[in-house]
Amino acid sequence: MKKDAEKLILRLHESFSKVTGPPKITLSVARGMDDYKFDELKELAHQHRHHLHWLDVTEDEIEYYHDCWAFMDSTAFQFYLPAFIHSHLKKVIESNRSEDYEPAWFPLYCITLTANHLSEMTPDQVRLISDYLLMIEKAMNGNPDVEYFRPTRHAWESLVRSAEE
Repeated sequence: MKKDAEKLILRLHESFSKVTGPPKITLSVARGMDDYKFDELKELAHQHRHHLHWLDVTEDEIEYYHDCWAFMDSTAFQFYLPAFIHSHLKKVIESNRSEDYEPAWFPLYCITLTANHLSEMTPDQVRLISDYLLMIEKAMNGNPDVEYFRPTRHAWESLVRSAEE
């Protein structure tokens, strides 16, 4: 598992190296939408403007904003998802385990994936996410939570296939 995670981190850095920000829908804007703070969105848009690259997203931010994915557009999705995957893979490398941390596939589980989510991504980025999800499924083999995860991977793969047609 550790070696797979190390390889994926290298690919992640390469595949998403040119993805820069900040996106229009920042983490704070997505959270504001989730919390029905529509009057404050303009003010919230000024927060997290320092995220010029997805590597600028901190571990604390990843933990705090793990649940606001339904409100991100394709640009924000492409910008923030590698930060969450990177965070998870670093933890996998440190412990050689996957299941002890808030998984980066959680955003994919929480939203209804559409072709819009793929619209900003390159084929290499899509393949990397597919490989990441497959690695997680293999690591979860025997874990009861795999039943929550499997539909997420299948939904992603179905979306990828339909986008290729």
